[in-house]
Amino acid sequence: MPKAMNYNANSVVYFTGDVGEKIYILQQGKVALKSVDIETGEEVTDLIATGEFFGVKSALGHYPREEDAIVLTDSQCLMFTVPEFEVMISKNTRIIMKMLKVFSNQLRRIHGKVRNLIATGKREVPEDGLFKIAEYYLKKQAYPEAIYTLQKYLQHFPRGAYRSKAQDYLKKAEEYAQEYGKGKGPAIIAGTKTSQSNPNLSFEDKPPSPRRSRNFTMPKVFWVSRIIRKLQKSSHPS
Repeated sequence: MPKAMNYNANSVVYFTGDVGEKIYILQQGKVALKSVDIETGEEVTDLIATGEFFGVKSALGHYPREEDAIVLTDSQCLMFTVPEFEVMISKNTRIIMKMLKVFSNQLRRIHGKVRNLIATGKREVPEDGLFKIAEYYLKKQAYPEAIYTLQKYLQHFPRGAYRSKAQDYLKKAEEYAQEYGKGKGPAIIAGTKTSQSNPNLSFEDKPPSPRRSRNFTMPKVFWVSRIIRKLQKSSHPS
């Protein structure tokens, strides 16, 4: 059965980069989705209407969240697991058609923006972008994601400008992941807040408190680097 979730104003349902398999429907209150436009790098805010679903694509696709879900006023949401959501929509073709239309429009807009990026020659240096993503995850003490990103950096840029630092980061991230777990442990990068328990990393199964609210989005390099990787894959078929 779907679970009713109550959220305080200025709290967060989930962050960009979180991995979650929950889908939400806003019953009352105000919730905004904040993301970064892949073409301009500017922050985009979309307000969720009452009765509207959010978190659907990432939950069904089993990939990290692409936006921050920020609670603007005291709100109540229904939280579905993927099987619960699938059962519900299987009995309502109107919802399926509406979702397909929304997803189709979103894919069309993304395709247009990627095409514009290619045509205008806008580029972030892939090496710099990939290393900044790794540093982002290290600062969030998200060690599994940092380890994966650092391994990819060293794989694609074995003689890169950040090779030595990446090797040091990777060694420490693997050590801390095993010893402390995600969201815990001492700082790897100077200036990182340390905590024995960082509640901001994943709390989709419990109502957040206002103290957990943090307004941030993934850096622009995250989106540009992801586009570059997709383009690289498409140009080198297996």
